[in-house]
Amino acid sequence: MKRLSSSSKVIAMILIAISLCSCNYDKFSDLNSSNNDTWNANTSISQLRSSISVIEDDLIIEGIVTANDSSGNFYKEIYIEEQTDNPYLKTYRTARVHIGFYDSHSLYPTGSTLCIKLKGMVAVRLDGQLNIGFPPTSGQYTPEAIPTVAIAQEIIRVNPKSDKQLKVGKYEIDELERYIIGRKVQIDNLYFEVQSGRYGTARVLKELKNDSHITLTTSSYAKFINDFVELGIVEVEAIVIEQNGVLELKINSPKSIRSKKI
Repeated sequence: MKRLSSSSKVIAMILIAISLCSCNYDKFSDLNSSNNDTWNANTSISQLRSSISVIEDDLIIEGIVTANDSSGNFYKEIYIEEQTDNPYLKTYRTARVHIGFYDSHSLYPTGSTLCIKLKGMVAVRLDGQLNIGFPPTSGQYTPEAIPTVAIAQEIIRVNPKSDKQLKVGKYEIDELERYIIGRKVQIDNLYFEVQSGRYGTARVLKELKNDSHITLTTSSYAKFINDFVELGIVEVEAIVIEQNGVLELKINSPKSIRSKKI
């Protein structure tokens, strides 16, 4: 993977400036409020190739929001996933979108369908996850957050007419693989290894039938970090992430963990 050259960065800024000048929004409060025409995706997340090079084509992707910053567990980022009739297809179909402001959940709630214009941005796979944002600073690979001014010019738009529903796959812990990174999954018949205490930054979940285990990781900034965990047998809906080569789970809120009667 090659690093972004200074000339490439200049090209990116020109492309972004052109796209911004074509719009007439001048304040953040106007975001997504005055133009309700629908964009059409012309490529898919699964078709994107990881590259530090700036995207120069007029590409638009679409995805359903599976995680946002509503609880503080995801920081200045949203996760989107392509809708598919078969949630078990072995394809990379999720993206982590870096957003340059807080409380983006008020604009991009979970379950909403987003269209994102990629011209002038980069799509880079890190820790198994495709990351989308502005070109990174020299020598870096993680994309920069999309700034508020660009968001206000409708680089990202909610499709209010979409009725797409995400089909969430059900898995056992041992069935999780790297191509699932970024997806929202459901795992049933779990229990916290220690049946007491608060969430903290890491708690181990075990599977009832075979004792397989996985870590539930929580940001130190999450609003629920000091809440007590759900006791007994639970089912969990979470985003699969990778940290230091190990698959872990991350929830959008405690509502993603539900008590289950056996």
